[in-house]
Amino acid sequence: MAMCSYQVYKISVLYFSYTTTTSVSYQKVSTISMPGISICFNKESLLREEYRRILSEDNNGSQLNASELLEQINLWPINKQHSALYSMSDIFNNSCRASKPIAFANSTDQHIPCHVIAPIRQSINYFKCCFTFLSQLDDEPTDRYLIYDDLAFKDYLTDLFHIDVSATFNSMDLIIHSRDERMANTYKKRIMKFEYRPNTVFYAEYLVTRVSSLPPPYATRCYDYKASGHKSRQNCIQRCRVDHMSAELGGGCPATISPRI
Repeated sequence: MAMCSYQVYKISVLYFSYTTTTSVSYQKVSTISMPGISICFNKESLLREEYRRILSEDNNGSQLNASELLEQINLWPINKQHSALYSMSDIFNNSCRASKPIAFANSTDQHIPCHVIAPIRQSINYFKCCFTFLSQLDDEPTDRYLIYDDLAFKDYLTDLFHIDVSATFNSMDLIIHSRDERMANTYKKRIMKFEYRPNTVFYAEYLVTRVSSLPPPYATRCYDYKASGHKSRQNCIQRCRVDHMSAELGGGCPATISPRI
């Protein structure tokens, strides 16, 4: 087994030792694609005052700290959690606006309310309550999320997305992600955290890189590895190497390295 592993390793070195050429081409895009945007808060910070009073009364009049509040909230069913937490309108006061997408080209307004473009979705996990804007989860037309790349975006600091937080919270998390992505686990996301500062405007930028790669310089037939059930591209390539060796050498452990590989 150790010998076979060594042989596969040596073959891999030869397999990927050929000189290759990579060409990079940069092209101007005619449209800007809007991402999904999620704003998340700690659940205990969204608890309505009337529920805080009830929990305090149940605790002999003593205020519960943040971890104790969270523990109590998580004992409630999801529908009660939704009613006990501040709503989207309480927090944002319907202030969300996005730059006019192609689908609304006939509109005279330069910014369109977010809920007109796509439903605003609220999600709750054990620690966070998130509000997701500009999501594309129900086969909404793509032209609702595309903006013409005109001079306004080159010459000025133009907002793609704008929202006001009308309530007071210690902090909030901003997550920029793919439109077809649900906020199931915020701890796996790249988060921008904003601490509370009254009368302050925060700006955030995001960068999208699209890579169209040429086929690799080897014939492993592993391009569609996810569809074939492999855990990863590396796993697929390893399987291809072993299958190739097995076919070339009749299924036995090689004694020498084949020069044809």
